[in-house]
Amino acid sequence: QNQILKLMKDLQRDYNTSILFITHDLSVISKMCDRVA
Repeated sequence: QNQILKLMKDLQRDYNTSILFITHDLSVISKMCDRVA
């Protein structure tokens, strides 16, 4: 899971895109999200 999250974060940075996460896992939210709505 950590490898996938790192890959997604790298792609987000490299391509300057947004990623929409739908999860109940608060640890994933804290690692990946700039803001939570």
